Amino acid sequence: MSKRDFHHEQLSEMPALGGAGEPPMAHSAGQKPQSGRWAVIHTPREFHTSFPEGARPKLKLFKDLWFWVYTIITVPSFFLCFVMIRLASPISGLVGEGIVTAVLLALLQVVVVVGVFKLIPIFKGTPKRLIFLALAWGGFSAVALAGGLLSPPWLNVAEKMGWFSHSLSIGAAVPEELVKAFGVMLLLWIGRAWWNRPWHGLVAGMLVGLGFDAFENALYSVTMGITHPESDLQGALDVFSLRLVAGPMLHVLFTGIFGWAIGRLMYEGGKFTRAQRWGSVLLWGLVAISGHYMWNILPAGQTELVITVVIKIVLYIALVAVLVWLNIAQSRRVRPLQRAGLEPAVTMSQRVKKR
Repeated sequence: MSKRDFHHEQLSEMPALGGAGEPPMAHSAGQKPQSGRWAVIHTPREFHTSFPEGARPKLKLFKDLWFWVYTIITVPSFFLCFVMIRLASPISGLVGEGIVTAVLLALLQVVVVVGVFKLIPIFKGTPKRLIFLALAWGGFSAVALAGGLLSPPWLNVAEKMGWFSHSLSIGAAVPEELVKAFGVMLLLWIGRAWWNRPWHGLVAGMLVGLGFDAFENALYSVTMGITHPESDLQGALDVFSLRLVAGPMLHVLFTGIFGWAIGRLMYEGGKFTRAQRWGSVLLWGLVAISGHYMWNILPAGQTELVITVVIKIVLYIALVAVLVWLNIAQSRRVRPLQRAGLEPAVTMSQRVKKR
């Protein structure tokens, strides 16, 4: 069975893949594609899987330039992050109990949180490969790009300007959010066979943020855990636990909000205009970056310390409220489609030969 034999559902919720400004459902199964190069076919996944495996098009990652950009960045970043976490501990040998403890705790955090994510309706249909790729970008690529490449010069500028209270905000918060958002865009593009709706930007963003959060927790656990007077293991456990209590899942909040805007930019249809798409990215991107910026501001004295703590508590509650609201709103949007068997949907692209 060829790709063009598949049924094309006429759904008002289903956007085209052409990006910003293009109306939903630009092509139907019996129409010639507008571009003359690709036919884009959307179909409910239940319909797709109702055919035998050998008789239906295989869903796969879209391997164009952006796929190789993702791969070229992520593979060396994995090894760089391994070196980074190893250098954080002064022990002799390859690994020690502090590193092992921190890594196991990070893996446990990922497993538990992903399990919670799977209970959210908008997460349904996300394949394991995209979960892995999103976690890898957040846990390795974003850490390596932001921490190893972008943050040092930004920190240097902030310190030379005398902005010591804002140095971590300028040198860490801003580049980290931009790099994580770039990863969400890459994932939505190369994984659009499964992630093809506005709410999938929210899903991708939360996963990328989770990967970054887990690695950062592990790195801090190794770096600071060695100060424990008796045990690196206990030190790593104490530091990891403290980070989970004092502002848990911050990167999930920041990148989830930013990712939501990127999902709308790429896949929101209907009457959502080009200006509204980019306006959404600027608005929600500013919310994410500003939230991270404010969280990283360092108090200059005892008086500022109390004010800073109060501000962070209020900020954290506000960010949690925004992310919960986005998930509830999009879950309400997708549930009727799921009950009708129309979601999750898959997207296939077929190159059309010129005549």
